[in-house]
Amino acid sequence: MPLKVRCNHREYRQRRSDTVIRSLIPQNERSSSCWTGMMVSLALAAWLLLAPATALLTQAAPTLPAQAWLSYLSDGGETAAEPAARPATTVHSAAGAGSTGSSTVEEMAAQVAYLVNQERAQAGLAPVKLDASLSSAALAHSRDMAENNFFGHTSSNGSSLVNRLISAGYVNWTTGGENIAAGYPTAEEVVAAWMSSPGHRANILNANYREIGVGLHYQPDDQATVRLPDGSVGGPYFYYWTQDFGARYNVYPVVIGGEALSTATSQVTLALLGQGWAQQMQVSNRSDLADAAWESFKATKAWTLLPGNGVRTVYIKLRNAYGQEVLSSDAIVVTGQTEPPTPSPTPSPTPSPTPSPTPSPTPVVNLPAMKVTINNGARFTNQTVVGLDLEIPAAAQKLEASNRADFSTLQRLSLQSQASWQLEGVQSGERTVYVRYRTASGATGPIATASIVYDADPPTGRVTIAANGGWALLLNVQAWDALSGVAAMALGVSADNLTWQPYATTVKYVMPPGYQGAGEPVVFYRFRDQAGNESPVYRSDAPTAAAQRSFVPLATGR
Repeated sequence: MPLKVRCNHREYRQRRSDTVIRSLIPQNERSSSCWTGMMVSLALAAWLLLAPATALLTQAAPTLPAQAWLSYLSDGGETAAEPAARPATTVHSAAGAGSTGSSTVEEMAAQVAYLVNQERAQAGLAPVKLDASLSSAALAHSRDMAENNFFGHTSSNGSSLVNRLISAGYVNWTTGGENIAAGYPTAEEVVAAWMSSPGHRANILNANYREIGVGLHYQPDDQATVRLPDGSVGGPYFYYWTQDFGARYNVYPVVIGGEALSTATSQVTLALLGQGWAQQMQVSNRSDLADAAWESFKATKAWTLLPGNGVRTVYIKLRNAYGQEVLSSDAIVVTGQTEPPTPSPTPSPTPSPTPSPTPSPTPVVNLPAMKVTINNGARFTNQTVVGLDLEIPAAAQKLEASNRADFSTLQRLSLQSQASWQLEGVQSGERTVYVRYRTASGATGPIATASIVYDADPPTGRVTIAANGGWALLLNVQAWDALSGVAAMALGVSADNLTWQPYATTVKYVMPPGYQGAGEPVVFYRFRDQAGNESPVYRSDAPTAAAQRSFVPLATGR
């Protein structure tokens, strides 16, 4: 079986205020008309990469063919496929479901991030930071593909990359993208294959990305039953890779040594990803940055880690021209350091002890923690005024709350278990509330926090009639929401009489009596996101006219 590579992508640009965000939208999540209602722009790169089904783990390791297939989709819907040569490599046997050869799947996934940063460095780009939330989303999708026998960017339950990022806790993002692959047994081979494909390469070398997540799932009993994007069936592939990229508002990471797994020297290079935002920076080996002085921002800095072996962490604080500050850190394992011998101290004469009174110990008071939740623990809201539920210790005499961690602006709350609270700002994104109490003596209790995502933008989408059986219709549904995700949809044959149901991408809709077989059917619909925002009512026969905003295609990748 020849190696297949499939790339479905378009490149878009959306202008918002003075910011230009480049967006890549997966073909399987859009029709010929693309729309947006997103306060935060999303870039989804639908690059699909598929390797040959030749990695039989219980047999002698075969050689991969030296040919790949590339395909693309143009703006006009035209498709084309062409062979592309790639270096011949050898598939290595693996030892057990938790490892591949001498490396675990976790180590191989981390190695991909390091290799990606090597490619970015050669292109003159800053590295990307390995992020736990993105890696969680990537691993879940790799496992989903392997266990549910498919290869694509839409999950087995119909969810998109947007939904996967939100479910993994990756919120407040401004751009994102994804590469997937199957059949490559090593990090080196999968990165080489991605870099040989223009679409995947563009994702890896996208200067807008600051974070990466990588997930590898190894399926030792994989079968030749994998559903492919072109409708055919292939496999077994055994190795399923997902690579998710992103950047978040006000998250500017620091990267040690290009995200290498370890280093044999304490002399490292830091990459600070605050270019264009930060004016000043502090760098320290201490989490409190007590020994750090402010200096002008630099994108790279030579740095000396703490001596010795083990995990070493570097902490940074960035400040922009308006005085806003963000914190970040990165860690690396140091090995091979020789500890200097400790000289024996020279004993000194011991003076005769002078009796002195024993002071009374100062009691240490550990104040009990309080607890705060927003809107009964909801993850999303479309209101700037929310409800706080408070568990207040008996020692509390005063309550203070703030939208800022340093309590530079605060409001006193009454000593009650519930309170209303005004969130700060009007931009969609994550909000955090900080609450603390004071005792009768003035001591301050531990700070309690709770977060919620404020989403003010309604979802948008379209419904098309795929088949008409006279009494029932088969509907194809596509909807998008940048932050909270689409939760529900309402359908009906009248704009004034819609019935809500859970969101699904394929719906069998039974026509009500009187409408069955009565001419060309029209379905009215609207969408609701998890924050409670509802879209306008659209018609299935005029989706383009109903949309208020749309993506404007500028170019296509090849």
